[in-house]
Amino acid sequence: MDDLIREMLEPERPAPGVVARRRRFVATLSIIGLAALGVTSLTTNALFTNTDTTGQSGFVAGTVVIDSTPTDFAIDESVGAAPGDTFYAPVVVKNNGTLQLRYSIELGASEDSDDAVLDELTYSVLEGVTAANCAAGNVSAGVELGSGVLGNGQHWIGDATPGENDGDRELDSGASETLCVGLEFSKDAGDDVQGARAGLSFTFHAEQTANNP
Repeated sequence: MDDLIREMLEPERPAPGVVARRRRFVATLSIIGLAALGVTSLTTNALFTNTDTTGQSGFVAGTVVIDSTPTDFAIDESVGAAPGDTFYAPVVVKNNGTLQLRYSIELGASEDSDDAVLDELTYSVLEGVTAANCAAGNVSAGVELGSGVLGNGQHWIGDATPGENDGDRELDSGASETLCVGLEFSKDAGDDVQGARAGLSFTFHAEQTANNP
């Protein structure tokens, strides 16, 4: 009985190493908690806010939204392209935002296998051609904006660097324009590219023009 009372009055103390580990664990939890609080505060401060006063109009930020139609070259899958063929397709670019924008075009290409077919394909982008004339190949009235051999790497019309750059194009809010894209298959293409497949992609980089010289 005396031993039980003594244990209640003087409980066994944990080993020194256990106390240290507990203290380190508590300290670690505190550090994690402070870190989480810091991240939460940073995220909150990064949000846009808006205040409206009775009798005054609220602030509304403008938008920059660029849209384009898909490009589909009229190539008969059952026949394919022959060396020397040239195909055209219209691409409509539209500003669906509320602000005037300027945009640049990044062109990329891919092939199904390493058969160098991209070295035999030359693209061209023209303005001043209607969608109907472009699809029909009537492009004599067009002005070339850029061209190149797809196998030579990345291609640009304009520049995505902020600000006005050579080759950049502008569109007012709600406006659109038609670009005519041509794809020429070299007449000197060899037998090694028979049956090859390739893809052409466009990325439009848009930015506001207001306060952005």
